[in-house]
Amino acid sequence: MTAGNFTIDMRDDGGGRLSLSYTGPRQHGISRISCDIVPSGMVQLVLFEGAISLQNTLGTVRRTELALDGLVLRYGTGDAGLLCFDRQLGFSSQTAFCPLKDFHAEMADATDVCLARAETAKHGALLQDILAQCPLPDALLAGRDPDTADQIFHRLREMALLILAEEITSRQSALTRKLRGKKTQQDAADDIHAVLRSLVSEFAFEEGFRQGNGTTVSPGS
Repeated sequence: MTAGNFTIDMRDDGGGRLSLSYTGPRQHGISRISCDIVPSGMVQLVLFEGAISLQNTLGTVRRTELALDGLVLRYGTGDAGLLCFDRQLGFSSQTAFCPLKDFHAEMADATDVCLARAETAKHGALLQDILAQCPLPDALLAGRDPDTADQIFHRLREMALLILAEEITSRQSALTRKLRGKKTQQDAADDIHAVLRSLVSEFAFEEGFRQGNGTTVSPGS
């Protein structure tokens, strides 16, 4: 099992290119797994990284995977310190591994770009304000110091913002229509807080999470 060098290059449109350079156990040269990622795929990748980061913070590992145009990223199926990359191209396949700490470090800029795009998108500032108004759940403090609970909740608010910003890219979405109407903005706030509360439940409290059930990460899931 050889760990490779992971890089991600961002584009101005919010997409980018993922690359993992590695040397296989029976080869002398360097091989590369690469994948072009559209902006919506980059959001999925950031959410995937966020889910793994929260697992580390909570001290719980579960099977988590993300499919991106022939490339599948898997975590929690082996060494907890490694992220598995599986690339299928026709009848050929490649499998390599990336140190998880390197993946988190390289994803920091991509996360900042995606969050900035979500915040500056139409209704993005409003989404952020509504999410900020949701109080820290009392249950999140159970057994945790306030700083850790706040760190977890902050990351969950960021994930909720990314998920909701993707949802309201459509002018016809129910949430978009509620945000546009003055009389329905409270209904929109209720829906937004419900998404955040569901993320709190998903990552911090569900019995399935503690038992290590598998999950697939995607926006709006």
